[in-house]
Amino acid sequence: MHKLAESIEIELAGEVHALRPSLRHALSLESRPGGGFPGLLSDLQDGSLTAYCDILRPHCGERKFFTQHVFDAMNELQEPLSKYVIALTGIDADAKSSEGGKTVSFRDHLLQLYKIGTGWLGWTPDVTLDATPSEIMLAYEGRIELLKAVFGTGDPDKAEADGMDLDSKLKAAFGTFKTIKAKPKHKRRRPVA
Repeated sequence: MHKLAESIEIELAGEVHALRPSLRHALSLESRPGGGFPGLLSDLQDGSLTAYCDILRPHCGERKFFTQHVFDAMNELQEPLSKYVIALTGIDADAKSSEGGKTVSFRDHLLQLYKIGTGWLGWTPDVTLDATPSEIMLAYEGRIELLKAVFGTGDPDKAEADGMDLDSKLKAAFGTFKTIKAKPKHKRRRPVA
């Protein structure tokens, strides 16, 4: 199970900045020249000032001597920025890896997260882009759990084992919302002459 991504705080030129790993920023870094996202961790390890600035600029803004401040703090920034880049992937380091999954590009992975947010979850594009990859995956897992609770798992053995009909499942899923069940009125049939 995924866990929520936390903002990572860094200090730059005497100011503390919270870096929130949003899907918008991950997509932005994916489209950066020179290798996109896959080369970003490598660029950080190699001490690329451009990579450091690309990551920090949306969070800190362009200000006077920005590049110089980043250059002066590179040693202190390497670890938190590496953690931040990993948080942008949405990968939970504590989760067990699932074997047998197909390999997709990082861009396709990010676009799939966007599709999940706007499609499956029904979020607006802005809400989806402002969410972290971990938040999107957690919300998606919650949606799947809700659908399984309401409609069953699709596994005939499990469906028989739970012994609940659709009405009971709906009551269990939505019982806290104080729903009222409407019963249709039966029309009297007139005898055909």
